[in-house]
Amino acid sequence: MQNVNRRFEGDVPKFSISQKIENMQPHTTQGKSVKYTFLAINNSRKIISNTAWKTALSAETITLTSARLVGDKLTQNLKYNADTSDSGKAVLSAVTTILTANRARKSLIQHKLQRNKYKIYKQSVISSKAQYKAVKNRLQTKKKNLKSVKKQQKLKLNAINSNFKSSSKLSVKRIRVNAHIFSKSRKINCKFQIEKDKVNIQKKLYKSKAKLKRLYKPKQIALQGIGAVTSGAVFRASNKIAQNAQDNDFVQAISKAAITARQIKTVKNTVKNHKIAKAEKRPEKLNKRRNKLQQKQNKLNQTRNKKRVNKPKQKSTVKDKTKQIAKSFVNFIGKIFGALAFPTLIIILNFGLIMMLFGSCTANGSFILGTYYCSDYDMAQVIETYTDIAYSYNQDVIQCQGNDWKTGLSRMGIDTSNMPDKPSEFIFGKNRYQNYNPVYDFDAHKLIAFMCAYTYEFGNTSDQNQRWTYKSEYDDVLQDLFDKEYSFEAQYNNSSYWRTCNQFTVYPSNNSFWYCAGAGTTVYNGTTYGYIDFGNEAPPTELMPFTNDHTIHFDLSTGEVKDRNKGYAKSGYYIQNLNYDYTLPSGSKVNSFYHYIVSGSNRYLGFRGADGKFYHKTQLYVNGMSFNYAIAHQDAEKWLGRTTNNRMLIRDFRQEEYVKECKLYTNVKQLCSFDDAIDKMLKEKNPTDANDYTQRLQYYRILACLEPDANGKTPDTYGLHQMFNSSPLLGDFIDADIYNNYGYDMVTWGSNHCSNTIHYGIDITANTGSNVYAVMDAKVDSIDTANHTIVLITANDATFFYEEDKKHTVKVSYTNITVKSGLAVGDTVKTGDCIGKVDNFRHCNMVDNSSADRDYLHMRVEIKYNIVEWSWHDVDPQFLIYRENS
Repeated sequence: MQNVNRRFEGDVPKFSISQKIENMQPHTTQGKSVKYTFLAINNSRKIISNTAWKTALSAETITLTSARLVGDKLTQNLKYNADTSDSGKAVLSAVTTILTANRARKSLIQHKLQRNKYKIYKQSVISSKAQYKAVKNRLQTKKKNLKSVKKQQKLKLNAINSNFKSSSKLSVKRIRVNAHIFSKSRKINCKFQIEKDKVNIQKKLYKSKAKLKRLYKPKQIALQGIGAVTSGAVFRASNKIAQNAQDNDFVQAISKAAITARQIKTVKNTVKNHKIAKAEKRPEKLNKRRNKLQQKQNKLNQTRNKKRVNKPKQKSTVKDKTKQIAKSFVNFIGKIFGALAFPTLIIILNFGLIMMLFGSCTANGSFILGTYYCSDYDMAQVIETYTDIAYSYNQDVIQCQGNDWKTGLSRMGIDTSNMPDKPSEFIFGKNRYQNYNPVYDFDAHKLIAFMCAYTYEFGNTSDQNQRWTYKSEYDDVLQDLFDKEYSFEAQYNNSSYWRTCNQFTVYPSNNSFWYCAGAGTTVYNGTTYGYIDFGNEAPPTELMPFTNDHTIHFDLSTGEVKDRNKGYAKSGYYIQNLNYDYTLPSGSKVNSFYHYIVSGSNRYLGFRGADGKFYHKTQLYVNGMSFNYAIAHQDAEKWLGRTTNNRMLIRDFRQEEYVKECKLYTNVKQLCSFDDAIDKMLKEKNPTDANDYTQRLQYYRILACLEPDANGKTPDTYGLHQMFNSSPLLGDFIDADIYNNYGYDMVTWGSNHCSNTIHYGIDITANTGSNVYAVMDAKVDSIDTANHTIVLITANDATFFYEEDKKHTVKVSYTNITVKSGLAVGDTVKTGDCIGKVDNFRHCNMVDNSSADRDYLHMRVEIKYNIVEWSWHDVDPQFLIYRENS
């Protein structure tokens, strides 16, 4: 009665009125009132239904109990009447027979159900065991990958730390970069620990199902019936004997033992049922734990970027922002000239001049005159993070082209389980399967413009000059930006094959043999193989690659040696069947040891001994079958003429060779351009607000110099961080050819540009003998003629207008330069002064780059910031140099 609603429909979910009402999501007051009314009516229905069901269940219980009592009373009356009349005995016998038959019927049904459950759990155990092995193998692969990642991180840390050895003070940049790498390491360790916990859970699931399989394993129905009849007969006989011999202590003891045994059997059944119930609950608990681990892993993988919620304030208009711009520049001019008693006319003229310089960015835009409102330090962190992502990705791409190719592919998320052979050729770039060239179109200016537009709060009208600083949460933003543009592609093409050799290669030779300690058969994955055991000695050199111990396994029908290290794959080597000759089409031959000998009317397999006599073959047997792949030690001793210490003889040969035609095609696919990836990220910033996307895109285009002015021309001011009025080389810096940018060494996919891990500074293409100029007023801090380097440092701290007029000390290093004659440490130079000429030294940060295909000037800029303490920090020089050489 309790499950009457499911007795005819199985486990099909019922229609739920409560769920339907809960799923209602009204927005109006009237709709909410209707929902609450439905809830009240539904609760009343539930109370009435529950009361009715409980009443019905009580009635069912009373009826069943009454029927049981009546049945017991009737049984007692029948037993009493059976003792007093023949008819009673007949009726009792008939009732007993019916009850026994009913119990037998129930036992058969229970046995069938138990057998079905046993079959289910048997299949479940096989499946669970396979899953456990699979996740265990994946864990082993990930463990190897983890070691490789840690090794690369260690190398990266050493490479980065080597750049800071020249500084005696604590470097905040060094702390931050190391902390960033350690953070990645912790994340990888956490992911690996989750995978390890998953494997343990899968192992427990497998053991739990195996236990249920053992508990549900049924006995044979015939043995069960015989046991039940025998135990029942013994129990009844012992009771009857005990009743007739109540004064006999021995009989009474036997009777008590029989009763105790019956009670023990009942307890065992109860314990078994308890174990089954407990084991059936365990998989559910383990699955819950596994789901929690999966949730934890998903949380670890998901983007940690917390988007800000725009405040519902009135958004600023172009007019309001233009007013704010004018106000900001008036304050700026006031700070510079307020203390001086210049006439009002001079102030107006200077203000007009500044507006002329910056006006190209304000004609059709309203976003802070196109200025990157952040420090050069923060911009450097963004560039380093993005290029680090690209550099690490490229190292994995390069790894896919060498001996460690499988590790590289695994790190790229590609399954290598079906790639048995190492490629004989690695092809990277445009090929027959990937018909496109790998493109890396990173642009530092666009990246900074994107960060400014992405972090700007357009709803915050109270702060027009919003400054942003780099946070660790932006790591995920830059990773998403990278993932939107690039994808790794790989095609494994294996056309390798086996072919028969032109000549046999016999080991040790056609007239000699190897010693072995024993032979026999073994089973692997259900297949029986022969084996040769070399005892304490190592197998022959040619066979060692196919085993991991002192035994060789081979096919019993052909003698082919199996490669145990590759899942019993083909090896091309064979153990000789010593009854046969082997011949190739070329005429190459391996002679048999035994041959047929005719003596009178007798013909038998035998051999000639060392004494010149002929002997019958001593036949070896393994598991009752003839074994012809070894010479018995008796025959070996007769053939050699000396003892072999019970050792046998074998011979092997090479018949086939593996022709490797395996190629791995890899490429980096550009899913979209850098501009399109930025556009997608800006759209996803606030997908429900189309106006938000429009404003961010316009802001980005202005900063990236993609927005035309009133005359239809596109400006090229690039964020206005232009502190240096002079270009380091002759001509305008906007026309300079930057050979290598700031950040991690990433120029093209599939190769390293140089041995530097990270490149502090920029390389500007220049011919040998080109003049080099000071970009600022400074004094000479050091000259290193051995390394062709000169360092300038500001005599007075420079004022950074885009950092609210903060002052910083600036240091500029020039490398690959022959310093001007007469220039010495401590000398003062002015902006635009010639300080030397470019030479062909070709070094970056004291690292040789003589393989470069051109001469260039290496320029490095460091600014002293007070972040934790005052210390030098590298920045990207190209944002500081004025585009037109003033």
